[in-house]
Formats: sequence, structure tokens, C-alpha cells
Amino acid sequence: MTTSHRNLIVSIFPERVHCDAVGNLVKPFGGIWTHLAISGDDAHRLLDTGKSLLTSIERDPSAIDRDMFSRAVLNSVPAPGDNDRFLIISPTTCPLDLVRDDTGNWGDRAIFSHLDAADAPSAHTFEKALRPRCVSLGTYLLLCPMAMDRSLARHLQDIVIVATKLESALPVEISLQPPYERARASFTREDVSWLHVDTHGTSTSIMLGPSRDSRQIADSTDLPEHIPVPLVILVGCQLTSGAASIGSAVLERGPTSIWGPCVTFSSLSLAGSDDSQILWYDRFFRSLLHGHDVGESLLLARQSLTTGSALKFTWLILGSSLLSFGVKPDGVCQETH
Repeated sequence: MTTSHRNLIVSIFPERVHCDAVGNLVKPFGGIWTHLAISGDDAHRLLDTGKSLLTSIERDPSAIDRDMFSRAVLNSVPAPGDNDRFLIISPTTCPLDLVRDDTGNWGDRAIFSHLDAADAPSAHTFEKALRPRCVSLGTYLLLCPMAMDRSLARHLQDIVIVATKLESALPVEISLQPPYERARASFTREDVSWLHVDTHGTSTSIMLGPSRDSRQIADSTDLPEHIPVPLVILVGCQLTSGAASIGSAVLERGPTSIWGPCVTFSSLSLAGSDDSQILWYDRFFRSLLHGHDVGESLLLARQSLTTGSALKFTWLILGSSLLSFGVKPDGVCQETH
């Protein structure tokens, strides 16, 4: 992480005591990160307008109005410059990635990550979100527990096409409709660097079997207690939305970063075409392979969709934006500061 860019922690809690607790956690990082506390009525305003915005996206992503939420944020949070890095800590999802001002979309120029917590996060979770971490590059496992509700054959769909293109750069496994127990066990594999789960779900449940039978659906108590995979990508409705979400539960069990959409909508298409979807995923993964961290890679993927809808800004990072992977022949990781 370079020091030429601003690094801002934004805590948003109606109760001031939770912001103060975050402030205490920031102290060891005071030379790198600055804390901005938002509480009381201002916090209520940001959280309420953020919730309303996400609800409107679920109704019709093509016709959303971001002005009310953007004005509320601009009254409390300084606008970011290019490649500034933000960590937002709040009890419900507050998607600063979606703010738009006179210069453009915040999510197109700055790096955002989130910790959704009912109160101040644990010291371990907080430190994990702020310290750069580089791990050796292992397997990319694309886990597809259920058949997709599309007429296009699975092997012709965007994520499978991207995965097969990556086989020359790292070990790739594609698991289509595995049994529930094998899907669950995927979370415990120590050889996997990227676990990409493409499935149905809600904020509190995830489908891990090839049917919607209740025995194929897991809640947070059904997930493994220890998840050693550093990066987990959860693609399913609301899987990364809020402190009680599956995404937040997975993060607490070991991963450094979680990435996925925080809203429910009928299609996870980002820009209305499979070609654009392929570009999105390919840019994200190729950026990781070129040494960019997760936050930089998501930013580059967003910037690659010049005509994409606002849905690209609802794909959020939970936890650390500073996770990167060793891509040199010797596998040596260089931490950035």
C-alpha cells in the first residue's frame, strides 16, 4: 500500500460508543490509516438511505436514483481521489462504492472494503482487514452446486469460459453439482487460493447441493468452523449483505477477503451480455495474477465495464482489500506498504 494515497476508515454507527471502540482499534495503525466516526442522526441518515438504495436496485437496477444516498454521504464523508482506499464499518451494508458526485462514480476511482458488524469488530478481524497479506498462489476452485436457470449450456457460460482460460496460469478445478458434503468440504481445502461459489442463496442461507431441498441448504451454523481459503467469492443473492450474512460468517471463520453481490435481483448480469461478464471476471482474475491486490483488482474490473450498469458497484469486498497472491516463479510474496 503506497502512502501517497489516502487511507480512511469510516465507522458508521448510531451509537457513538461503537465508533469510539473502532477509534481505539485504529490507534496502532494511526500512521497509515485515518479514522472518521459518523454517529447519531448522520449515521441513521447514511444507513437508512443506503438501505433504501439497495432496495431500489433489487426492484429495478436500470432505473435507480442514487442522488439521495450520494448527498447524504457527501455531507459526511470527503470525496475520494484516485486509488484512495476506504474501509467502511457499519451494522448494515453502507455501499459507499455506489456514491456518485460531479466527478463520477466513487467505485470507479477508489478502493472500498467493508466490515458489517453489529458493533465494533473484533481486534483480530480488524487487524486482518488492515494489514497487507500476500500468500502463495494455489488452486482456483469454481464450485457450482446447482444447475443454472439459463438455456445456455453450462460449459458456454461466462464463469466457466474464464476458468478454463486460466488453466495455463494456475491449477483450476471446476466442480459442477457436487454432493452437499463435497461442496461443504471445499471450504476447508488448504490448497485452494480462490474459492468461487456460484449458487442460489439469501443473506442467511446458501445452497450447497444440486437441489433446493432443505437438506442441501446451509446456514452459518452448518459451515465449517475453520476456513483456510484466503479469498472466497460468493455469487448469490445477498450472500454478502449485512452483519448476519453468510459472507460475514465465512469471513469470521478464516478467509482474509470475501467478494460478492450484496443485493437480490433476478439476474446477476453486470452489463447485459455474456461478453461483458467474461470481461469482468477475466479482468479481476488477470489483475490478481499480475500482482494486484483484491481491492485494486476489483477497481480495474469495474473500470473495464465502461458502459456497465450500477450493478457493478453492488459487488463488495468484505474484510481486506489488501490481499494479494505470489505470482513469481519462486512463489515469494512481497508485501506492499
